[in-house]
Amino acid sequence: MPQEIGWAGIIITILIIVAVIYLFKYIIKQIKYKPYDIKTVPLTGDKLFMDKGMKAIVGLLIFSIVLNFFIYTKLQKTENEVKNLRNNMSASYENLNNSISQIDRYVSSRLDEFVNDNSWVINEEFIIDYEKTTNKEVHLDFQWSFNEIEESAKVYLVYSDEIDKYEKKEAIKQDSGMYKTSLILFPDKEYKYKIMSEGSVIKATEEKEIPEDYYKPGRIEISGMSYEESNGYLQNFAIGVTQQGNLISGLYKPEKLQLVINYKNNEKEISEFQLESESLFTNIWSANIDSFKDKTESIVLEIKYENGHIESNEIWPEDKFSEKLKQK
Repeated sequence: MPQEIGWAGIIITILIIVAVIYLFKYIIKQIKYKPYDIKTVPLTGDKLFMDKGMKAIVGLLIFSIVLNFFIYTKLQKTENEVKNLRNNMSASYENLNNSISQIDRYVSSRLDEFVNDNSWVINEEFIIDYEKTTNKEVHLDFQWSFNEIEESAKVYLVYSDEIDKYEKKEAIKQDSGMYKTSLILFPDKEYKYKIMSEGSVIKATEEKEIPEDYYKPGRIEISGMSYEESNGYLQNFAIGVTQQGNLISGLYKPEKLQLVINYKNNEKEISEFQLESESLFTNIWSANIDSFKDKTESIVLEIKYENGHIESNEIWPEDKFSEKLKQK
């Protein structure tokens, strides 16, 4: 519709220009013949010409008025259609919004039913056994209680570090009424678990993850790294690292971070990090090397934790440390 109106506007403009030209020519002709007596002028050609000119001008003006009226009517119709479309869209939006609200209420009610269905297991608690834990494995006690459970039912913890491969451990009921079992977890794996009871009926919770904060180091990442080279020699090197995660136990709190510089002549040099800031959820360290005493072959980031666990990997010339994190 807008394209049609645009073409109509062009046509109207052309018609008006033509009408003005005809009118101008008509006026000039009138002025030209005014000094003469009309009878002395050949009437047939000139009079006929003037009559036709006037008719053409009037015709063009009438046609322009009619066309303008037609376009105005079309514009009014288009405006009404736009208003109707806007009203329809508004009504559709309201209907969609109402539908989404109904779906949201339905999902919320189903979620509440799901939560209530699983609320028979309460007071879940993980406890690290520091005496048995080493720098390679974490000994974890897990205890919980039930809102209600069949008296003769046996209770199990089913857990796994691989998809569809589970280990089933029986939980022992304590004097406090809590059920307890023990696990041995390894920092390089990820674990899921569910609680199960077997009696006259078998019942189980949905599968959940064992929180990584109990058996994994807080994730340490390189937050920034820069260096300058000249003729194959490192001139300087700067790096920042952060550790994020809730360090619940302090089990994997870094004791020392350092850069191990390996030179081409087989010599090594150590540069230690400085702790910039420390909190429950984020720790930040940085290290700066202003010069190197020989041609550098590689730089390794080494992290030693308070429990004796050590992580190390190359960060220059290849950042293998970050690549390993991406694979986890």
